Amino acid sequence: MIGGVLRGRESSQHEKYHQRGTVQEILGVKAFRSRGTTLSATAQLVERGWDEDEALTAVQMLLLSCQVKGVGIADNGGTNVLLFLPEGAVTELADLADRHRTEFAPFIAQAHAELAKAAQKKTKAKTKDGDTETAPAEDDEPEEDTNRTQILTAQAKKITDKKGGFLTKDDTLSLLRTRNAVIAAYGRMLANEPGSTVESAIQTAHAFSTHAITTQIDSYTAVDDILKELGEASGAGHLGEQRYNSTTLYRYSTLNITKLIGNLDGDHTTARDVAEAFLRSVVAHRNAGKVSATAPHTVPTSSTPPYAPTGPSTSPARSRSPCPPPRPAATSPPARPASTPTPARTTDSSA
Repeated sequence: MIGGVLRGRESSQHEKYHQRGTVQEILGVKAFRSRGTTLSATAQLVERGWDEDEALTAVQMLLLSCQVKGVGIADNGGTNVLLFLPEGAVTELADLADRHRTEFAPFIAQAHAELAKAAQKKTKAKTKDGDTETAPAEDDEPEEDTNRTQILTAQAKKITDKKGGFLTKDDTLSLLRTRNAVIAAYGRMLANEPGSTVESAIQTAHAFSTHAITTQIDSYTAVDDILKELGEASGAGHLGEQRYNSTTLYRYSTLNITKLIGNLDGDHTTARDVAEAFLRSVVAHRNAGKVSATAPHTVPTSSTPPYAPTGPSTSPARSRSPCPPPRPAATSPPARPASTPTPARTTDSSA
């Protein structure tokens, strides 16, 4: 509700996600926010000849050797938190494991032995209690595998131990702290690891409609082509409905050039490229949902770069009072009357 009427709204997270995709495409630079970092690095090691279980264990131990509180291993083999890293960080993680493949061997063997023992103990406990394990729903987020996290964390501490280890904590922690132009622009936060935090140089507000909206219901059908050809069906093969509205949105984004240059360690050339990509992405942004059914390819009718000497300035107050609805046809100004043909001019040819 804005100005006492219901408005349409577009989430700033939705807009930034697609905005970031456009910036990455323009720059040719990518960063991934994912729980699958360990899985992707494992796939690279398998291509290099590693056993899949050994590769996964090695990569997971490397990540846990960072000793960041709250970061653990999920039950699907990935991480229990999202990591926002440059595209090349996955390869660097795989390279680090591959360089120390021989040194990893005894630690992996010890970890697998302890994991097998823990799994056997868990199975006996369930058999005794008569418990049955139910599969999680497909849309559930992966949960932390606490047993695996604890066992691999113990081994991870050994590989970074000054006496018997072969790595330092900084060797792996530096991977979590890597950044590129995309992360410098959009920022990053990892709880309990301030060295990985990058304050965003880009801010985006929720977009909202400049007028009141009325939600409409779209009832749609799909025809069963084969049954129709066989003459066995004359109606729809599928019925459904969806809600939608039509809006003119006020959007606002800002880029702090000074912050961006600082995040890029003073690289003015890259900062200029990011700024250009950002401006192009803001203007080119289109809603990506329901593309085939709505063809939402409307570009902004106007883009105004606001300026304020004291800092960023947005203007939502201009739309606090909603734009009035169009006048009904009955009160609309009359159509322009059709022009009447001009009478032919007569010419007096008399002398």
